[in-house]
Amino acid sequence: MATKHFKIGLALGGGGARGLAHVGVIQFLETEGIPIDIIAGTSIGSVIGAFYALYKDSWKLRITAVELAKKMNQYHKYFDFNQFQTEKGKKNLPWGRLTEFIKKGYFLHTELRKTCLNDGLIMEKLFKDIFGEYNFQETKIPFTAVAADLISGKEVIFREGKLMKAIMASCAIPGIFPPVQYHNQLLVDGGIIDNVPIEVVRKMGADFIISSNITRELKRKKNFKNAIDILVRSEEITSKQLRRIQLEASDFIISPEIHHIDWWNFSKPEQCIKIGEEAAKKVKTELQKTLRKKQVKTKWKKLLLRY
Repeated sequence: MATKHFKIGLALGGGGARGLAHVGVIQFLETEGIPIDIIAGTSIGSVIGAFYALYKDSWKLRITAVELAKKMNQYHKYFDFNQFQTEKGKKNLPWGRLTEFIKKGYFLHTELRKTCLNDGLIMEKLFKDIFGEYNFQETKIPFTAVAADLISGKEVIFREGKLMKAIMASCAIPGIFPPVQYHNQLLVDGGIIDNVPIEVVRKMGADFIISSNITRELKRKKNFKNAIDILVRSEEITSKQLRRIQLEASDFIISPEIHHIDWWNFSKPEQCIKIGEEAAKKVKTELQKTLRKKQVKTKWKKLLLRY
């Protein structure tokens, strides 16, 4: 569908376990003969993107993603935030319990005095088993991982060096996993700045950008019990508006309906992958039509620039 002068880029967003839907999106694109010439990923998007960039094989990606999810689920206790629950909040979801725990003023608890709630060693081991000593230069598809520097507040783009280091940095959820020290930077999950790295893909030379967006929609909320409630809500609104503006730069967006899966729940990998595949299938005709239009437009633009 594309020519060697027309490059298709793929931007993979963050979202924890929901990112397994990216695998289904990639499988769809590969099956339909839509080549991916450039990839950039944030957080879980960097994990999925790096692996596909290395092997350019969606079935190998699917098998490995399922295996990784099962291992993550096996080590569930290391990613379990139920330990922060209060007796009153036992029936709430884990993340809700942690949030409520903080809101009630228990932030002085010993655990919350740490820079993170999880040492990240299990995650590092799992990623090392997959990526080993591979570096960016060994990928079959040009790939970039996105992180954020806590010191400067700037976006950090990884295009060279070890894949493992970049992926650990891109996946370091603030407060949950430890920041990654890199040169004079202290790196965390790139999602706080650029959750779906569309402009990164464009700067890499893409003519047409497909974005796989797995962020949750902002639900209506009427009750605000205290100042923390208002502060948290304000941050959510700001993040939503930033992501909306960033997504507008994409040529085509695929948004799997996977909002019911919590970011920490890796127990349903096949379901997540299928949701991603089905989401892509639903927009197949629209995608092909939009892609063809952009190809024609780009072709004429490049011809005119010659004269």
